[in-house]
Amino acid sequence: MKLKDWGVALMLVVLAMALNVAVSFAWVFVYSLVEPGQTEAAYQAYAQQWAPVSSVVFGLPILFAAGWFVARSREPKRAALTALAVAGLYIAIDAAVVIAAGALGAIGVWVVLSWATKLGAAWLGAYVGTKRA
Repeated sequence: MKLKDWGVALMLVVLAMALNVAVSFAWVFVYSLVEPGQTEAAYQAYAQQWAPVSSVVFGLPILFAAGWFVARSREPKRAALTALAVAGLYIAIDAAVVIAAGALGAIGVWVVLSWATKLGAAWLGAYVGTKRA
């Protein structure tokens, strides 16, 4: 990997995390329209319950797209390494946040599933992206 690849990977990690958080906020907003009139604490509890699921469900297409994006202008090996760097950096930041929040024990299964699917989705995106006609 070249230094430029690391820069692209970092940019995509920031974008992927922002998109994942935005989707979580949007989901809770939609929930508030479906279940109006609840207390703020109820919506916050719902958001905490939903966030790990959201990270898996919406992280898949987001990381797939990141992998596909990096593959557009790279040869297959470099594309795969860059896509895996995106997933790896995402996981490292996510791990720091989860551990700092003391939530690893409560959502450990979701965390492992989230990290595994992000690695797989990023790699698959790179693989598909390098299979251009």
